[in-house]
Amino acid sequence: MKYLRQLTDEYLMFMIEKGFSDRTVGTHEWILRHFKTFVADLGMPGKKAVLPENRAAFLDRCKLTKAHGVMFKFSGWLKETGVVEKPPRAKPVPLPDVFERYVERFRKTRSVKDSRIIQIRKELGRFDAWLKDRNIRLRELKIGQIDEFLQFRTRDLAPSTCSDVRGILKGFLGYLHIEERVIRRDLASMIVAAPVFAYENPPKFLRKHEIRKLFGAADLGSNEGLRAHAMTRLAYTTGLRPSEIARIRMADLSFEKGELTVPERKGNNPVRFPLPEEIVKAVAAYVIGARPEKAGRNLFVSLSPPHNPVTGGLVSDAISKVMRKAEVPGTPYWLRHTYAQNLLESGASIFEIREMLGHDCIKATKRYLHIHIKLMREVLFDD
Repeated sequence: MKYLRQLTDEYLMFMIEKGFSDRTVGTHEWILRHFKTFVADLGMPGKKAVLPENRAAFLDRCKLTKAHGVMFKFSGWLKETGVVEKPPRAKPVPLPDVFERYVERFRKTRSVKDSRIIQIRKELGRFDAWLKDRNIRLRELKIGQIDEFLQFRTRDLAPSTCSDVRGILKGFLGYLHIEERVIRRDLASMIVAAPVFAYENPPKFLRKHEIRKLFGAADLGSNEGLRAHAMTRLAYTTGLRPSEIARIRMADLSFEKGELTVPERKGNNPVRFPLPEEIVKAVAAYVIGARPEKAGRNLFVSLSPPHNPVTGGLVSDAISKVMRKAEVPGTPYWLRHTYAQNLLESGASIFEIREMLGHDCIKATKRYLHIHIKLMREVLFDD
């Protein structure tokens, strides 16, 4: 028990030095006290108590609400400090040279997590194995063989996973055609998904009276409310995705010019947004009244120490709370759809809307032509 008590004390001191709030440290201390009691009841030696299987046994028995989160962070600290060895990461299975060059290029040109790279390697590994099993060379690849592979690979997968597999394969085939010139024809453009009839349903958007209700329900008396109000204003005024709002940096804002520059977007479509006075005031109110000082480069950060950048999920949750409080239907993405509706009504072409929404292809933008039947006809005839 002395060993475990020493470990938990060191962990709590680590949290205090990192600037975690007293409340958070207290919660961790409370859960770890229960963990020490659990270990003592079993008469388990301290060094054995911190093994993964015994931490898991504690969580199976413990019914405290925040136990899983506390033990997850405690386990991470044990690994980082070397108390518990990290499981060795399996070495990736080597792929043929052209596959490896594509993966490396993707890693350098895209802002993605390592987990995404691992996923791409797995899919390309399956494709390579399928080609070798049928003795098919890349230079001799035909669209019929691609269709055969996709039918084989996606037969039991969910629609969203099928779409992801097609996307990975299209990226690789495009690279083979344009960069490596291994295949003469652009097979990537020939890969077509099955019709998705749900696209005939128009995207949902908010009406003017609902927007007034949304902003009228803003909580400007708390730090969390000021942050959520700024996020909601940005989502409505720019059509940015929650993940893109989370990545906004202080340097991307120009209060003097009333502009927001978003250099990194999904699809690598940078854009500059003019910011109306209302949104400048909302963001300034958050920065001055709620954003912690010395909180790093990101605009939106957590309000409690150590003030890490927020995630797209937190942005989505914050906007959802504002919508529920205002009794406005929908999800945060409805604000993005509303932005597209406003562009359409202002006379923007489908190509301009595509640029502002940051879509990779025009097909994704065409969904928004269904928003308004009258405008849909006008845009179709104009464009």
